Amino acid sequence: MGNKKIAIGICFIVLAIGMLLFTSMPSASVVEVKLKDLTKREQYENEYVLTQGMLKQSSVQWDAKRTQLSFELYDEKETIQVRYTGAKPDNFSDGVIVIIEGKWRNNIFYAEKVQTKCPSKYEGEDMKNYDKEMHKKLLD
Repeated sequence: MGNKKIAIGICFIVLAIGMLLFTSMPSASVVEVKLKDLTKREQYENEYVLTQGMLKQSSVQWDAKRTQLSFELYDEKETIQVRYTGAKPDNFSDGVIVIIEGKWRNNIFYAEKVQTKCPSKYEGEDMKNYDKEMHKKLLD
């Protein structure tokens, strides 16, 4: 009888720790949304979401001292402002697809993660063959 109580107690503690770890990670409950849905629906305001869009190179502002990055992402209809504190991705060039995770607040996306899709992965080794239009199709 005593071993049964100890086993139940250990199971309860393991489940409680697992639940705490799962709920403490914001990416565990990330929802993927399109840019048009993000900007049109209030339900995503201040929610942790994942989205992606094309990078507008002329909008990139990089402060290396404070490791702060701001830029714009766009798709066919929408353009959003993104702010991020962290390392700037290597291939941050015009038209590359950028995947971001974070929160949408007051018409600004505060990213906690920023990743780029590698164009060479889709079009071969040479960046001269980079086709921006093909990347736009990937967003649909």
